[in-house]
Amino acid sequence: MLKYCFQYQHLGSIPTVLTIHNAQYQGQMGWDKSHYIPHWDGWKWGMLDWKQSINPLACGVKCAHKVTTVSHTYMEELRYMSNGLEALFEYEEENVSGY
Repeated sequence: MLKYCFQYQHLGSIPTVLTIHNAQYQGQMGWDKSHYIPHWDGWKWGMLDWKQSINPLACGVKCAHKVTTVSHTYMEELRYMSNGLEALFEYEEENVSGY
């Protein structure tokens, strides 16, 4: 999401890796709390949104260059049990790997 935040755009070309240890806590918050995050390009709201709320974990999965999990079996588990993100992990399967 850095490349969509105005004050951090200069960091947007740096490749990022997100490692997921526990998908149960996703940091969800209502859109009324968007003032807590850096000023970002409003046209890119879909990168932050998941089921009508801001979801930092979903945003990380959407924006990271690569997503890893703590194990291959956990990666598979996320496709079936990830507290509402199952469809996202299914869609991003080419970008997610378990170690």
